[in-house]
Amino acid sequence: WLVVGLIAAGGILYSLGALVYGLKRPNPSPRWFGFHEVFHSLTIVAFVSQYIAISIVAYTRA
Repeated sequence: WLVVGLIAAGGILYSLGALVYGLKRPNPSPRWFGFHEVFHSLTIVAFVSQYIAISIVAYTRA
């Protein structure tokens, strides 16, 4: 269930990133860390989450 949770979390984070990018909000500090950086942060965390899930499956099933 850990793998399923990590994949689901990644999907949710990717979706939140798309929402942030589409709405251009939140925009916490537009000069240094705006909505675009929030978008990238969410997509990076989503990628890491799904990468870990796939790694667990790949390395524990072999």
